[in-house]
Amino acid sequence: MILPGVFLFLIDRYLRFLQSRQRVTLVSARILPCGTVELNFSKSPELDYNPTSMLFVNAPSISKLQWHPFTVTSNCNMEPDRFSITIKSEGSWTQKLYQELSSSTDHLEVSIEGPYGPASSHFLRRESLVMISGGSGITTFISVIREIIFRSTQPNSRIPQILLICAFKNSTDLTMLDLLLPISGTPLEISQTPLHIEAYVTRETEQPTADNQKLLQTKWFKPNPMDSAISAALGPNSWLWLGGIISSSFIMFLLLLAILTRYYIFPIDHNTNMIYHLTLRTLWDISFVCVCIFIATSAIFLWQKRQISMEKKQTQNLEVPTPTISPGSWLHGADRELESLPHQSLVQATNVHFGTRPDLKKILLECKGSDVGVMVCGPRKMRHEVAKICSSGLVDNLHFESISFTWCKHSDSHISNPINCYFGVFIPPSRKEMLKWAKVGVSNVAGEVALLSGLAMWVTSFPRIRRKIFELFFYTHHLYILFILFFVLHVGFSVFSITLPGFYLFLIDRYLRALQSQQKVRLVSARVLPCEAVELNFLKSPGLSYNPTSSAFINVPGISKLQWHPFTITSNSNMDPEKLSIVIKCEGSWSKKLYQKLSSPSPVDRLEFSIEGPYGPVSNHFLRHDKLVMVSGGSGFTPFISIIREILFIVSTTNCKTPQILLITAFKKSVDLTMLDLLLPVSASGISYDISHLQVQIEAYVTRQKEPITEHDKRHQTLWFKPSALDAPVSAILGSNSWLWLGAIISSSFVIFLLSIGLITRYYIYPIDHNTNMIYSYSAISALNLLFICISIATTATAAFLWNKIHNAKEFTQIQNKDAPTRMTSPGPGPWFHNADRELESLPNQSFVQATKVHYGERPNLKSKKLLLIAHSLIYLM
Repeated sequence: MILPGVFLFLIDRYLRFLQSRQRVTLVSARILPCGTVELNFSKSPELDYNPTSMLFVNAPSISKLQWHPFTVTSNCNMEPDRFSITIKSEGSWTQKLYQELSSSTDHLEVSIEGPYGPASSHFLRRESLVMISGGSGITTFISVIREIIFRSTQPNSRIPQILLICAFKNSTDLTMLDLLLPISGTPLEISQTPLHIEAYVTRETEQPTADNQKLLQTKWFKPNPMDSAISAALGPNSWLWLGGIISSSFIMFLLLLAILTRYYIFPIDHNTNMIYHLTLRTLWDISFVCVCIFIATSAIFLWQKRQISMEKKQTQNLEVPTPTISPGSWLHGADRELESLPHQSLVQATNVHFGTRPDLKKILLECKGSDVGVMVCGPRKMRHEVAKICSSGLVDNLHFESISFTWCKHSDSHISNPINCYFGVFIPPSRKEMLKWAKVGVSNVAGEVALLSGLAMWVTSFPRIRRKIFELFFYTHHLYILFILFFVLHVGFSVFSITLPGFYLFLIDRYLRALQSQQKVRLVSARVLPCEAVELNFLKSPGLSYNPTSSAFINVPGISKLQWHPFTITSNSNMDPEKLSIVIKCEGSWSKKLYQKLSSPSPVDRLEFSIEGPYGPVSNHFLRHDKLVMVSGGSGFTPFISIIREILFIVSTTNCKTPQILLITAFKKSVDLTMLDLLLPVSASGISYDISHLQVQIEAYVTRQKEPITEHDKRHQTLWFKPSALDAPVSAILGSNSWLWLGAIISSSFVIFLLSIGLITRYYIYPIDHNTNMIYSYSAISALNLLFICISIATTATAAFLWNKIHNAKEFTQIQNKDAPTRMTSPGPGPWFHNADRELESLPNQSFVQATKVHYGERPNLKSKKLLLIAHSLIYLM
């Protein structure tokens, strides 16, 4: 059930592990006097990522085990060969890193894992952007500002106006503003960038003198041939390679598992009296999953690594810039970068306030423009204050972005990790927001509909309601369709993809069930018992096999077109290769109507039935016991009929050892004893089964009568129904090779879905998102994904179903047109009756009379010595 999710998780974890084993090239580091450092790595130009992405960093010289997440501050468009992160020294790990970088070391081993980040930067489509940060929270916005600076240099590009409000404790923290521009030998024209910065220094009341100001320093590192540029683990076509890993590893897993089962586990299970250990079987499955993922992923990763190493030699062996001072540490003042490139100076765009805190409410309420996006990254108090202002309803133009960044305050200050962004701030929605269907981000209305649907299903799931008003519980739970639909529209398809594997298999299962339930099956005969029970015998395909205690869902359109009821299958697929039987006890309104139709003086000669199933256990491991004790009460006796028939078949056809049977069954009235006659099937072919070798003892208890009543004894009757050309035998919906067909449906439908959604994204959604100033609706994208999933599944499943239906129709033509048995009474317009006792009396070897002991007026003492002496038994309580 959870295998798809576990399979994808293992692939993801192994790919992360392979990537983390590589050492990356650290090109330079900018060391700030405020205890912050910017690390600049070499990057493959093909690696793309969006602003506010993050990655995990490990420095083996500090700790080989510790991995810490940091925000990516570089921009892949502005810096195609560089990858930057910013680290503030606030924990033991970061302090050690800062000290090592401040020393005279000329090389530092670093491993990374990532980057990971949002799929789009839709907030850049706003008319204005207000970015509020506290302390090191500014690092999240560095990549956003660099992206906007890059777009401002592109022709016909629309960019938002930016107001950056940043609060620092000390004036030395102002040097973090210098990180807004990258290390670059190419002049950047920022005069066209509508950027305004309001900086607040809260713990100093006056500007420090120039003598006390310290400049940041840039340190360049020597290259190492063993280091490599940061690149995607699977190269530029990572999605195609990932699909190749998933499909090839899963096919390899299925093949290995099939070979092991066929040539090792199956002979033990079926040719001996042993049962292969379930734990060992599970360990085999897990080991095969891991081995297949390891082989497929390693092969593709090594291939991509080789390709990247061949193509990116120049990037990996990047020349170190000419040192400006001593070759020992190669330090030069950072002011040289800004002063030598006056266009990059941000001085005129910055207004510094000392000894005050920003009045966020005043600033936000005075923001002009009809579409103002608000993003915040800093302490929790700051985030909550901004969220309350935006949701207060005082102004309509403020839009608090759904990816509201969280400042992760861990032991080592992992600087604004956007992965946990969505759950960082709770915004109490206003009435207007509650009724808003957002085009971008979270849709509140869809979430409310999904919530109400979920609550309705939850309320009706209480045991008292479920048991007393089952139909209310049953029909209410069809709201799961609304719940899933509006949940996807609420959170978006990308978030919903976490549950996609299980949901995908669920849709295939439901659609196949719907196709099977539309078929009408042929009812061959019915045994009507005087205890208000009936056994229905359907025509079955010989290729359909099932295990004892299986069940099926039954629908009778003549009684109710909507009601489906589960019943235990009492027939045995070995003893009755062309019959499938179920027993229905008259206890509810639906079963009473069915019994009346079959037991009326002039019953119908044909009755329409639909069947869904059968479903049941995968093995008969209980048959391996030496003795079986089966305890039943009332109609709970029916599951044991298929077990006794299975043992009877084994005794009659093979020399295999079978368990001794003690059947303890309790009934209310003596008329219910007629259910024991159902232990033997209706046989029109004359095949008899010798029960003399069957070790069975039946203890029957009649609890409400102290002696047998013979005056009103009635024999049960068997009704034979006329065949119809429209009816079909009960068969597996995908034929005898159902698992192969099911695998084909899953794989082909998913490929069709990926191709369809890829084409519509490339030629319809992508041009709107990237070539215009519009954003394609998130809800529309989610709806399109769901639509293409349904179309793909319906197309492939219907094709497979129709193919097997045509094949079954050709193969079972003779069975469908099978002649009815010889009439035992005068011909008439109705069905043909005959006394069922003729079957038993004409075949004395099949009678269970001598094996049955009936007790009247008492209940079975389940703690009696007779039962306790039966050791190593399997007891079924029904």
